Amino acid sequence: MLGAALVAASLIAAEQVGAESQTKGIGNSSGLLRYFMVAEPQDLGIATLPHDAQGVAIAKVRAVPGSSAWLGGRDRSGQPSVERPEYWVSYDLRIVDVIRGTRANLNTGSTITVTFGKPDGKHNYIPAPALPQEFERQYFVVLFQDRSGHFHLAGFPMSEMEYEAWETEVLKFEAERARLPPKDRVAPNGSSSK
Repeated sequence: MLGAALVAASLIAAEQVGAESQTKGIGNSSGLLRYFMVAEPQDLGIATLPHDAQGVAIAKVRAVPGSSAWLGGRDRSGQPSVERPEYWVSYDLRIVDVIRGTRANLNTGSTITVTFGKPDGKHNYIPAPALPQEFERQYFVVLFQDRSGHFHLAGFPMSEMEYEAWETEVLKFEAERARLPPKDRVAPNGSSSK
């Protein structure tokens, strides 16, 4: 099952994103970010943690299938959305373990809602669990809370090659799910998914 956030993120046109959505100060010129990691992050200095982040923690989590939500605003028939949230995607995460950091409100087995992700204007998707096998895996995430106590995920630089491999799997799954041969499937950006 393809997450709603993934589908909606693929519909964003580059001109709708604007400079305000560009990631700043993370040493990654492409702006590509990953939020779900298979290995524990060691260098929080490269994460997209805001200066006022509270309750920073590294946790092992599992994404709850069917919980993704697109927060990027309504479809306005090709016009840019007037609503521009700080984070564009929401997921429910089940806490498997808190590895480091603040444990307040992070109990093993509990489920929390997090937001993350900003389109970069160049890529179709915001990388997040979308395939059935991805919902079966456990991931490391860096969580933080804002002043109102809402949980968010910090992003880490992701290479173009890693993104393309992930996107290829997502497009392949979409094509299989739609029962179309891959050669006939067109990616959201209009290119062939071959």
